[in-house]
Amino acid sequence: MSFSIYYMSRLVCNVLGSVYPAYASYKAVLSGKPEQHKQWLMYWIVYTIFTVFEILGDTFVSWFPLYWEAKCALVIWLTLYGGAGYLYNRFVYQWLIQYEGVIDHQIAAIQEAASERGQQVVGQVVDQVRGRGTQLAFAGLQWLSSQQGNAQREISQAASIAAAAAAAAASAPTPSTTSAAAKEGNKNN
Repeated sequence: MSFSIYYMSRLVCNVLGSVYPAYASYKAVLSGKPEQHKQWLMYWIVYTIFTVFEILGDTFVSWFPLYWEAKCALVIWLTLYGGAGYLYNRFVYQWLIQYEGVIDHQIAAIQEAASERGQQVVGQVVDQVRGRGTQLAFAGLQWLSSQQGNAQREISQAASIAAAAAAAAASAPTPSTTSAAAKEGNKNN
């Protein structure tokens, strides 16, 4: 298979299999017509089943000659020619009716297990946050305490410097006493 045919087939399959039906589903919702809703819901159910089987089997069959071309033909049939409705009414609906109870039970069990596990995970996260929060709060308090101690030391140092400056200023001769002593010294000479 040539490189360009491979990618062109994939592009066509993805556009016709997902993009066009998504837009058509949007238009169906806007139309408010139940038959269009039903048509596109049946399509998405069949396409989802098709996708699940493709994920499981793609590795084994994708190397067959004309695989992508056959897949594109199937997607075109599902999308444009009512193939999804035919498959749904002929096979999928019958299967879902037969196994609906089992499927509902399994979904409920999975939801319950996921809910329990989710609660456990949330509890663990909350405990971790509490533990980390306590550690961070304690570290923050230690930092604030050290900053407060630094501030008190700086205030004490500033007060000591101010007191020393005041004492030095009090013992220093004033200009009036210095000039009087200098006059007296001049008189004695």
